[in-house]
Amino acid sequence: MSECLEKLKEIGAQKIHEHTHIAHKHVQAILHESYEDMQKIQLFGFISILEREYGCKLEELRKNANEYFEAQTNKLKPAEDNFKDYQKSYSSLYIIVFFLLIILGAFYMYNASQTQKIDTESKPIETKIEKTIYPEEEEKPVIKSDSNETNKTDINTTKNIPSQITKPQEIKAKKEVELTTLKILPKTKVWVGYIDLENNKKHQTTTSKPISLDPKKDYLLVFGHGYIDIETSKELYNFKKAGTTRFLYKDGELKEIDVTKFKELNKGKQW
Repeated sequence: MSECLEKLKEIGAQKIHEHTHIAHKHVQAILHESYEDMQKIQLFGFISILEREYGCKLEELRKNANEYFEAQTNKLKPAEDNFKDYQKSYSSLYIIVFFLLIILGAFYMYNASQTQKIDTESKPIETKIEKTIYPEEEEKPVIKSDSNETNKTDINTTKNIPSQITKPQEIKAKKEVELTTLKILPKTKVWVGYIDLENNKKHQTTTSKPISLDPKKDYLLVFGHGYIDIETSKELYNFKKAGTTRFLYKDGELKEIDVTKFKELNKGKQW
């Protein structure tokens, strides 16, 4: 992180807003390298204002921002190309389907006419068979078994089957034993924010040292950049990307999320 950005963070978003008249939310987003709510031209204009007003250079911040917007452009381009290809092939596909329907309809009509012709030419011969019942073939009475004997046998058999049902308390205890580790391992100095989802308490710090959290709790995690490793009880995750990175840690599982999902889980707030 550049000295200029460190200096701006020490001054604080509120004082920068009062001095430069840049919206407070935009100042906060720049300090945390979170660009989702800004256009590229708008962001670079704000960076130029900060460099002019505070007499320092934000080249690293400008570079990270440029990489972020290039990545966003590359994500949208394949989707646009696919849509154009779809439009080109749609007309040809429609014509092919139309002719296939005509062929299938003609084939169905031909089979139906052939089946009707065969049914007309060959009628089945109906025969009626009468059965004579002789006295010795009369139904014999059904001998009923003693229901008490059967029930007694079933009860004795059932009594010896062991129960294999695991109580919910036993499952929960096993799960808690497995969750032993949740560590944030920064590769460089980074702003770290985390929210305890049980009580919605927020914590933030800027550090390059490891941070250990309670692995049995659920958290929302946000970082100023994505050059970090995160170790859980199950796996060590390696990340290397520019710009703000967000995660949901729930029930021992780590999942990267976008800003929309983060706001949804954080009552509509970006932080």
